[in-house]
Amino acid sequence: MDKRGKKGQIEMSFGMIFSIILIIAIIAVAFYVINFFLGISNCGEAGNFYSNLQEKVDKAYSGGITQDTFESGVPNGIEYVCFGGLDQASNAQDREIFQSLKEDLMIENQNVFLYPTNKACDGDLAYNKIDYIKTSEFFCKKVESGKVEVRVTKASTDALVTLSK
Repeated sequence: MDKRGKKGQIEMSFGMIFSIILIIAIIAVAFYVINFFLGISNCGEAGNFYSNLQEKVDKAYSGGITQDTFESGVPNGIEYVCFGGLDQASNAQDREIFQSLKEDLMIENQNVFLYPTNKACDGDLAYNKIDYIKTSEFFCKKVESGKVEVRVTKASTDALVTLSK
């Protein structure tokens, strides 16, 4: 009878242990790389949202009468897209988000905000300035199925494009 080890003990060579450690490291690096590229995708989607909105506003601004709807995808994790300046009054239902943005960002001259801000490329793309727009008050639109919709209107006598719910 062999008395080298206790019952149930498994002997592994250094090569086997090194291989297992190497496999675990490769899997960890793969998860990190996938997460990194998904983050870049979210940043790109936020940038595309702002660009597409500016294009829609530019088209309405240079045209005559406009009554249209802007619809676009937003990054994963964004729950609301808010429009208007932080110096405007907010409607009652969006007051909590308004206060949160006002306290967290402390910025001026921005008129489009993604909320929660940390989901917009770690806060780097949480807000933007869209030219030629006005709103009657600060308001937020809930993101549904990864997309947000906002009304874009301009009368022939209006100087700016109006965004509204």
